Amino acid sequence: MRKQAVSEDSWFSQLISFLNQKENAKPAAAFFQEQMGKERTQRMEQLFSLGQKPTFQYFVDGKKRKLKFTYRWKNVPPNFSYPLNINVNGNYQKIIPTTAWQELTFRGVAPKNILLPNDQTSYTIKEEGVPKYGQ
Repeated sequence: MRKQAVSEDSWFSQLISFLNQKENAKPAAAFFQEQMGKERTQRMEQLFSLGQKPTFQYFVDGKKRKLKFTYRWKNVPPNFSYPLNINVNGNYQKIIPTTAWQELTFRGVAPKNILLPNDQTSYTIKEEGVPKYGQ
C-alpha cells in the first residue's frame, strides 16, 4: 500500500481508512504502543477513534520586547497531549501541547524567529487570529 501512495498525506489517509474499516484497530493501536512507547499511545488512540489528523492551533501576540506564543491541540480526545519541538531563535524547545490553551512568553524574539515543525504528515498546523509574520 505504501508504494502505491502518491504523497505522505495520501498514504496517511489510506492507512486511517483501512484501520477504520477493520475490527482490529485496537490490536493495531496496542502494537504501535508496544513498538513506540507510551508517548505515542494517545496519538494512536486519536487516529483510530476520530479518523482525522489533530490540529495544532497557535497565535502570536506582541512584539520583540515581549512576545506571547499561545497554543493547543484541537480535534483530539480529552486529555490528549503530544510533544512538538519548536525552533526559537535557532534553539529547539520541546513543548507539550494539550487541549487547553498554553502560553509561552519570550523576550527579545521576533515573531518570524519562532519556527514550527515542517513535517505535517500526521497533524496540521493552523495559525489563529493574527497575520503571518515574516512574509
